[in-house]
Amino acid sequence: MKNTEVQACLLNLKKVESRLIEQMMKTTDLNHKQAFNQAMLTIAEVIEDIKTRLTQIEQQ
Repeated sequence: MKNTEVQACLLNLKKVESRLIEQMMKTTDLNHKQAFNQAMLTIAEVIEDIKTRLTQIEQQ
C-alpha cells in the first residue's frame, strides 16, 4: 500500500470517529451512547494501528 493510500485511509477513519462522537452526543438513549462509545474506542485503536503502519512505510 502506498503512503498516500494509507494517509487517505487514516483521514477517512478520523471522519468516522468524528461522526461517532457527534452521534453519541446527540442521542439520549444510554444503550446507543454505549454502542457509539464502543465503536469509537474500536476506531481509535484502528487509527493508532494505521498511524504505526504509516510510520513504518515512511521509514522504508
